[in-house]
Amino acid sequence: MRNPVPIVLVVDDDPAITMALQLLFELHGMSAEVARSPADTIDRVSRGGLHLVVHDMNFSKADTTGTDGLALSARSDGYRRDCR
Repeated sequence: MRNPVPIVLVVDDDPAITMALQLLFELHGMSAEVARSPADTIDRVSRGGLHLVVHDMNFSKADTTGTDGLALSARSDGYRRDCR
């Protein structure tokens, strides 16, 4: 049986970033999905079937410390077992 195409979730609030990363992953034979917010990310991760999640560390212009990304990682950590 053939291995499934890896599915990558690209998360960023900047459409130019998500488009560039989506294209890069697809050029390398992976399927790339996009989420634009932490809430969308949790929704998609909770459904499972992902192989990798690549996400932004800053979702607000006012705070560029990376705490947004760390909080997203902590929230989605419970779903990690669903990643292949």
